[in-house]
Amino acid sequence: MKREEIINCTCGITEEDGLMIQCELCLCWQHAYCNNIERESQVPEKYICYICQNPPRQRSSRKYMHDQDWLKHGSLAVGNYHCRDEQVLRERFEKLKKSHDLSGALLELKDYMHTLRVKTKIAQAKNHPKSYLWSKPWEKLPLPEKAELKDENENTKQDDDHQYSKNGDETGDTVLLSLLKPVKDEVPDVAEFPKLDLNTLIENNLDQVPVNTLRIPQPEAAIDSADCRLNLLEHIQHSQSLVEERLNDFEEQINKLEPLLEEEENSEQYPKLRQTTQMLMRDLTVFKEMSQMTSF
Repeated sequence: MKREEIINCTCGITEEDGLMIQCELCLCWQHAYCNNIERESQVPEKYICYICQNPPRQRSSRKYMHDQDWLKHGSLAVGNYHCRDEQVLRERFEKLKKSHDLSGALLELKDYMHTLRVKTKIAQAKNHPKSYLWSKPWEKLPLPEKAELKDENENTKQDDDHQYSKNGDETGDTVLLSLLKPVKDEVPDVAEFPKLDLNTLIENNLDQVPVNTLRIPQPEAAIDSADCRLNLLEHIQHSQSLVEERLNDFEEQINKLEPLLEEEENSEQYPKLRQTTQMLMRDLTVFKEMSQMTSF
Protein backbone atom coordinates (compact mmCIF):
# COMPACT_ATOMS: atom_id res chain seq x y z
CA MET A 1 0.00 0.00 0.00
CA LYS A 2 1.06 3.58 -0.62
CA ARG A 3 2.07 5.80 2.26
CA GLU A 4 -0.82 8.24 1.70
CA GLU A 5 -3.45 5.48 2.00
CA ILE A 6 -5.53 5.56 5.21
CA ILE A 7 -6.36 2.46 7.26
CA ASN A 8 -9.53 2.94 9.31
CA CYS A 9 -10.71 -0.39 10.68
CA THR A 10 -13.02 -1.30 13.55
CA CYS A 11 -10.12 -3.02 15.34
CA GLY A 12 -8.28 0.29 15.66
CA ILE A 13 -4.99 -1.01 14.20
CA THR A 14 -3.56 1.33 11.55
CA GLU A 15 -1.06 -1.13 10.08
CA GLU A 16 -1.38 -3.31 6.99
CA ASP A 17 -1.89 -6.96 7.82
CA GLY A 18 -2.96 -9.66 5.36
CA LEU A 19 -5.73 -9.07 2.86
CA MET A 20 -6.94 -5.46 2.81
CA ILE A 21 -10.26 -4.24 1.38
CA GLN A 22 -11.23 -0.67 0.48
CA CYS A 23 -14.54 1.05 1.19
CA GLU A 24 -16.22 2.62 -1.84
CA LEU A 25 -17.52 5.61 0.13
CA CYS A 26 -14.69 6.78 2.40
CA LEU A 27 -11.92 5.07 0.34
CA CYS A 28 -10.30 3.87 3.56
CA TRP A 29 -8.83 0.39 3.96
CA GLN A 30 -9.92 -2.30 6.43
CA HIS A 31 -8.58 -5.71 7.38
CA ALA A 32 -10.43 -8.51 5.63
CA TYR A 33 -10.38 -10.82 8.67
CA CYS A 34 -12.10 -8.11 10.76
CA ASN A 35 -15.04 -8.37 8.32
CA ASN A 36 -15.11 -12.21 8.23
CA ILE A 37 -13.53 -12.31 4.76
CA GLU A 38 -10.82 -14.92 4.31
CA ARG A 39 -10.23 -14.96 0.54
CA GLU A 40 -10.28 -12.34 -2.19
CA SER A 41 -13.14 -14.15 -3.94
CA GLN A 42 -15.36 -13.45 -0.91
CA VAL A 43 -15.03 -9.67 -1.27
CA PRO A 44 -18.43 -8.28 -2.39
CA GLU A 45 -18.71 -6.32 -5.60
CA LYS A 46 -19.83 -3.25 -3.68
CA TYR A 47 -18.15 -3.07 -0.28
CA ILE A 48 -19.10 -0.42 2.29
CA CYS A 49 -17.38 -0.48 5.65
CA TYR A 50 -19.18 -0.72 8.98
CA ILE A 51 -18.20 2.84 9.91
CA CYS A 52 -19.91 4.30 6.84
CA GLN A 53 -22.99 2.16 7.35
CA ASN A 54 -23.30 3.12 11.02
CA PRO A 55 -21.64 6.51 11.54
CA PRO A 56 -21.65 8.02 15.04
CA ARG A 57 -24.52 10.34 15.95
CA GLN A 58 -26.47 9.46 12.85
CA ARG A 59 -30.17 10.23 12.48
CA SER A 60 -32.02 7.01 11.82
CA SER A 61 -34.78 8.90 9.99
CA ARG A 62 -32.25 10.11 7.39
CA LYS A 63 -30.14 6.98 7.09
CA TYR A 64 -31.48 6.02 3.65
CA MET A 65 -32.24 9.55 2.48
CA HIS A 66 -29.40 9.74 -0.05
CA ASP A 67 -28.50 6.61 -1.93
CA GLN A 68 -24.87 6.65 -3.06
CA ASP A 69 -25.58 4.45 -6.09
CA TRP A 70 -28.21 6.91 -7.24
CA LEU A 71 -26.07 9.98 -6.68
CA LYS A 72 -22.92 8.58 -8.31
CA HIS A 73 -24.11 6.06 -10.89
CA GLY A 74 -27.81 6.82 -11.38
CA SER A 75 -28.85 3.29 -10.36
CA LEU A 76 -31.71 2.55 -7.97
CA ALA A 77 -32.52 -0.49 -5.88
CA VAL A 78 -34.28 -3.22 -7.87
CA GLY A 79 -36.71 -5.73 -6.39
CA ASN A 80 -36.60 -9.45 -7.07
CA TYR A 81 -39.87 -9.27 -9.00
CA HIS A 82 -38.43 -6.80 -11.54
CA CYS A 83 -36.66 -7.54 -14.77
CA ARG A 84 -33.17 -8.92 -14.27
CA ASP A 85 -31.93 -8.22 -17.79
CA GLU A 86 -28.69 -6.30 -17.29
CA GLN A 87 -28.96 -4.53 -20.65
CA VAL A 88 -32.50 -3.29 -19.94
CA LEU A 89 -31.55 -2.16 -16.45
CA ARG A 90 -28.44 -0.38 -17.73
CA GLU A 91 -30.46 1.53 -20.34
CA ARG A 92 -33.07 2.43 -17.73
CA PHE A 93 -30.43 3.66 -15.30
CA GLU A 94 -28.80 5.76 -18.03
CA LYS A 95 -32.13 7.49 -18.67
CA LEU A 96 -32.57 8.15 -14.96
CA LYS A 97 -29.01 9.47 -14.70
CA LYS A 98 -29.53 11.87 -17.62
CA SER A 99 -32.80 13.12 -16.13
CA HIS A 100 -31.14 13.54 -12.73
CA ASP A 101 -28.19 15.47 -14.21
CA LEU A 102 -30.54 17.68 -16.20
CA SER A 103 -32.63 18.55 -13.14
CA GLY A 104 -29.45 19.32 -11.16
CA ALA A 105 -28.18 21.59 -13.93
CA LEU A 106 -31.51 23.44 -13.94
CA LEU A 107 -31.21 24.05 -10.19
CA GLU A 108 -27.68 25.40 -10.68
CA LEU A 109 -28.97 27.70 -13.41
CA LYS A 110 -31.69 28.91 -11.03
CA ASP A 111 -29.03 29.90 -8.47
CA TYR A 112 -27.02 31.62 -11.20
CA MET A 113 -30.10 33.61 -12.24
CA HIS A 114 -30.45 34.79 -8.64
CA THR A 115 -26.90 36.17 -8.66
CA LEU A 116 -27.62 37.80 -12.00
CA ARG A 117 -30.66 39.56 -10.53
CA VAL A 118 -28.53 40.84 -7.64
CA LYS A 119 -25.99 42.26 -10.10
CA THR A 120 -28.81 43.90 -12.05
CA LYS A 121 -30.02 45.64 -8.88
CA ILE A 122 -26.47 46.88 -8.26
CA ALA A 123 -26.34 48.26 -11.80
CA GLN A 124 -29.69 50.03 -11.37
CA ALA A 125 -28.48 51.91 -8.28
CA LYS A 126 -26.57 55.12 -8.95
CA ASN A 127 -23.81 54.83 -6.33
CA HIS A 128 -23.98 51.31 -4.97
CA PRO A 129 -21.26 50.44 -2.39
CA LYS A 130 -20.47 47.18 -4.25
CA SER A 131 -19.94 48.79 -7.65
CA TYR A 132 -16.19 49.08 -7.01
CA LEU A 133 -15.91 45.33 -7.68
CA TRP A 134 -16.24 46.17 -11.37
CA SER A 135 -13.61 48.92 -11.42
CA LYS A 136 -11.84 46.76 -14.01
CA PRO A 137 -13.49 44.66 -16.73
CA TRP A 138 -14.04 41.05 -15.75
CA GLU A 139 -12.66 38.25 -17.88
CA LYS A 140 -15.19 36.83 -20.32
CA LEU A 141 -15.06 33.09 -19.82
CA PRO A 142 -16.99 30.58 -21.96
CA LEU A 143 -19.03 27.67 -20.66
CA PRO A 144 -16.86 25.04 -18.90
CA GLU A 145 -17.61 22.22 -21.36
CA LYS A 146 -16.88 24.48 -24.34
CA ALA A 147 -13.63 25.63 -22.76
CA GLU A 148 -12.56 21.99 -22.32
CA LEU A 149 -13.47 21.26 -25.95
CA LYS A 150 -11.43 24.26 -27.07
CA ASP A 151 -8.42 23.10 -25.04
CA GLU A 152 -8.65 19.64 -26.60
CA ASN A 153 -8.73 21.16 -30.08
CA GLU A 154 -5.72 23.34 -29.29
CA ASN A 155 -3.78 20.36 -27.95
CA THR A 156 -4.60 18.39 -31.09
CA LYS A 157 -3.48 21.29 -33.25
CA GLN A 158 -0.23 21.61 -31.31
CA ASP A 159 0.46 17.90 -31.75
CA ASP A 160 -0.12 18.22 -35.49
CA ASP A 161 2.19 21.22 -35.71
CA HIS A 162 4.84 19.39 -33.72
CA GLN A 163 4.61 16.39 -36.03
CA TYR A 164 4.84 18.64 -39.09
CA SER A 165 7.89 20.48 -37.76
CA LYS A 166 9.53 17.18 -36.83
CA ASN A 167 9.15 15.84 -40.36
CA GLY A 168 10.26 19.10 -42.02
CA ASP A 169 13.59 19.84 -43.70
CA GLU A 170 16.66 21.02 -41.84
CA THR A 171 16.46 24.38 -43.59
CA GLY A 172 13.78 25.49 -41.16
CA ASP A 173 16.11 24.80 -38.23
CA THR A 174 18.91 26.85 -39.74
CA VAL A 175 16.58 29.79 -40.34
CA LEU A 176 15.37 29.56 -36.75
CA LEU A 177 18.93 29.56 -35.42
CA SER A 178 19.81 32.57 -37.52
CA LEU A 179 16.83 34.43 -36.08
CA LEU A 180 17.69 33.53 -32.51
CA LYS A 181 21.37 34.51 -32.64
CA PRO A 182 20.93 38.31 -32.75
CA VAL A 183 18.34 38.07 -29.99
CA LYS A 184 20.91 36.36 -27.79
CA ASP A 185 23.46 39.09 -28.53
CA GLU A 186 21.00 41.81 -27.58
CA VAL A 187 20.51 40.42 -24.07
CA PRO A 188 22.70 42.48 -21.71
CA ASP A 189 25.24 40.76 -19.54
CA VAL A 190 24.54 40.39 -15.86
CA ALA A 191 27.78 42.19 -15.05
CA GLU A 192 26.54 45.34 -16.82
CA PHE A 193 23.81 45.98 -14.24
CA PRO A 194 24.85 48.29 -11.38
CA LYS A 195 25.58 46.55 -8.08
CA LEU A 196 24.57 48.17 -4.82
CA ASP A 197 26.84 48.01 -1.79
CA LEU A 198 25.12 47.85 1.60
CA ASN A 199 27.86 49.91 3.26
CA THR A 200 27.44 52.60 0.61
CA LEU A 201 23.73 52.77 1.35
CA ILE A 202 24.37 53.12 5.08
CA GLU A 203 27.24 55.64 5.00
CA ASN A 204 26.12 57.76 2.06
CA ASN A 205 22.40 58.47 1.94
CA LEU A 206 19.94 57.06 -0.53
CA ASP A 207 20.66 60.02 -2.81
CA GLN A 208 23.60 58.17 -4.32
CA VAL A 209 21.45 55.19 -5.33
CA PRO A 210 20.77 55.12 -9.09
CA VAL A 211 17.32 56.34 -9.94
CA ASN A 212 16.54 53.33 -12.13
CA THR A 213 16.90 50.96 -9.14
CA LEU A 214 14.30 52.73 -6.99
CA ARG A 215 10.77 51.43 -7.34
CA ILE A 216 8.39 54.07 -6.13
CA PRO A 217 4.84 52.76 -5.68
CA GLN A 218 2.40 54.57 -7.89
CA PRO A 219 -0.91 55.67 -6.37
CA GLU A 220 -3.95 53.84 -7.65
CA ALA A 221 -6.23 55.69 -9.98
CA ALA A 222 -9.49 56.96 -8.59
CA ILE A 223 -12.46 54.65 -9.10
CA ASP A 224 -15.04 56.16 -11.41
CA SER A 225 -18.59 54.99 -10.69
CA ALA A 226 -19.59 55.49 -14.33
CA ASP A 227 -16.82 53.16 -15.54
CA CYS A 228 -17.77 50.62 -12.89
CA ARG A 229 -21.35 50.70 -14.07
CA LEU A 230 -20.33 50.21 -17.71
CA ASN A 231 -18.12 47.26 -16.78
CA LEU A 232 -20.95 45.76 -14.74
CA LEU A 233 -23.43 46.14 -17.59
CA GLU A 234 -20.96 44.50 -19.96
CA HIS A 235 -20.51 41.64 -17.49
CA ILE A 236 -24.29 41.21 -17.15
CA GLN A 237 -24.66 41.13 -20.93
CA HIS A 238 -22.00 38.41 -21.18
CA SER A 239 -23.71 36.45 -18.38
CA GLN A 240 -27.02 36.63 -20.22
CA SER A 241 -25.39 35.21 -23.33
CA LEU A 242 -24.05 32.31 -21.23
CA VAL A 243 -27.54 31.68 -19.85
CA GLU A 244 -28.95 31.57 -23.38
CA GLU A 245 -26.28 29.08 -24.43
CA ARG A 246 -27.03 26.94 -21.40
CA LEU A 247 -30.76 26.98 -22.15
CA ASN A 248 -30.07 25.93 -25.74
CA ASP A 249 -28.01 23.02 -24.43
CA PHE A 250 -30.85 22.04 -22.10
CA GLU A 251 -33.29 22.12 -25.00
CA GLU A 252 -31.05 19.83 -27.05
CA GLN A 253 -30.73 17.39 -24.15
CA ILE A 254 -34.49 17.36 -23.59
CA ASN A 255 -35.14 16.75 -27.28
CA LYS A 256 -32.79 13.76 -27.17
CA LEU A 257 -34.27 12.44 -23.93
CA GLU A 258 -37.98 12.74 -24.79
CA PRO A 259 -38.05 9.97 -27.46
CA LEU A 260 -36.34 7.58 -25.04
CA LEU A 261 -38.88 8.26 -22.30
CA GLU A 262 -41.89 8.01 -24.62
CA GLU A 263 -41.02 4.42 -25.50
CA GLU A 264 -41.82 3.18 -21.99
CA GLU A 265 -45.00 5.21 -21.52
CA ASN A 266 -48.15 3.12 -21.30
CA SER A 267 -51.30 4.86 -20.09
CA GLU A 268 -53.05 1.55 -19.35
CA GLN A 269 -50.65 0.79 -16.49
CA TYR A 270 -51.16 4.11 -14.69
CA PRO A 271 -54.28 3.14 -12.64
CA LYS A 272 -52.71 -0.14 -11.55
CA LEU A 273 -49.48 1.60 -10.65
CA ARG A 274 -51.35 4.21 -8.61
CA GLN A 275 -53.25 1.56 -6.66
CA THR A 276 -50.07 -0.40 -5.98
CA THR A 277 -48.32 2.73 -4.75
CA GLN A 278 -51.21 3.58 -2.43
CA MET A 279 -51.20 0.06 -0.98
CA LEU A 280 -47.47 0.25 -0.42
CA MET A 281 -47.78 3.62 1.34
CA ARG A 282 -50.49 2.25 3.65
CA ASP A 283 -48.39 -0.78 4.51
CA LEU A 284 -45.40 1.41 5.27
CA THR A 285 -47.53 3.63 7.52
CA VAL A 286 -48.81 0.60 9.45
CA PHE A 287 -45.29 -0.76 9.77
CA LYS A 288 -44.07 2.60 11.10
CA GLU A 289 -46.85 2.72 13.71
CA MET A 290 -46.04 -0.82 14.83
CA SER A 291 -42.36 0.00 15.21
CA GLN A 292 -43.21 3.05 17.34
CA MET A 293 -45.47 0.96 19.58
CA THR A 294 -42.83 -1.72 20.13
CA SER A 295 -40.10 0.83 20.87
CA PHE A 296 -41.79 1.98 24.12
